[in-house]
Amino acid sequence: MLSSNKAESTPDLANRSIITRIRKQPGSYSFKTFDEGDLLRHVRAKSDYYLSCILSVLRFWHSLGKLRTDDTRHDFREWCQTLDWIIQEIFGCAPLLDGHRGEQLRISNPDLNWLREVGLCTEKSGKLEEGLKPAEIANLCDAQGIEIPGVREFSDDTQRSMAAGKILKRIFSETSGIEVGGYQVRRESSTEYNAARKENMTVHYHYFERQ
Repeated sequence: MLSSNKAESTPDLANRSIITRIRKQPGSYSFKTFDEGDLLRHVRAKSDYYLSCILSVLRFWHSLGKLRTDDTRHDFREWCQTLDWIIQEIFGCAPLLDGHRGEQLRISNPDLNWLREVGLCTEKSGKLEEGLKPAEIANLCDAQGIEIPGVREFSDDTQRSMAAGKILKRIFSETSGIEVGGYQVRRESSTEYNAARKENMTVHYHYFERQ
């Protein structure tokens, strides 16, 4: 088990991984307090109770015949199908593997890992759901200290913009929308007149939405 803000792996290792995303609360969020103090101290003090809750769930699942779903979106099918049934049928939650394949692809693809970092920068800068051109994304990365894959340290604005455009072209070559790292990213294109070149050009806008 490992924790990472920017995990990278081979496709083979990603296919064997169970990825759990941690959704952080905003800085102003007020966490619940307990008699023992914070959540961690509470769980430590009540560990016997919470372990018995887990065993009760397993006993209930076992009494019904060890049921499973037919979800085949992970190589560890028996484990995932079992947990998928438990969280859907007992806890009434969403399917276990929703969005998981996208996370596997992300950690094994530097382009998608970069796009997640762009999403974080976009949210931090208050630009969610604003249409951003590649040049604007490159400027945002520069302001937030995010490296653009393939860009050298002393590259100028034009080179950074071109590099960002190439990465985005690769990502959206076969799709106009993708989910990555908790963000839904869509690409919209329009034809606009470029006064400097005196011609119509295709301009791409990228919208980030928090899932």
